[in-house]
Amino acid sequence: MNNEHIDEAFLRTAYVLHSHWKVSNETEKLSLQCGGHSRLFEVLIPDNYIIKGESLKGKGRREHVVPCALIRCHAYSMFNNGDSIEKVADMIRNNLIIIHITKEEQVKLDVQLRLKTTMPKTWEFGQDPYIRLTMANIEFKFYDS
Repeated sequence: MNNEHIDEAFLRTAYVLHSHWKVSNETEKLSLQCGGHSRLFEVLIPDNYIIKGESLKGKGRREHVVPCALIRCHAYSMFNNGDSIEKVADMIRNNLIIIHITKEEQVKLDVQLRLKTTMPKTWEFGQDPYIRLTMANIEFKFYDS
């Protein structure tokens, strides 16, 4: 893969989020409701840039290790705090990761652990992005880069 293309994809995504944030009013900014569907990541960043591995039990579902809506809202929070587009692009790169898991593992995450759109309460950006999979006892292997 071309690292320059990968870097550009994350930067382009941060620019798009910044554009949504920039035109939002103060109430939208404070509530992190600046628009931009969480699926925008799927349109702007090809899967082959972010798929990192698969469950030892097999495939069947694409699982974002950090829910996309959280990444989007954190980007808006970072812009609220004066962070640069480049810093937001780095945050996206560090958290927008897909691991293939089985349907049964997805049910455990989404239904049993109720972690479909959230991270554990004590988790913060900058910590282990794979913690949801760990909590669900999902063992996985990384693909060779």
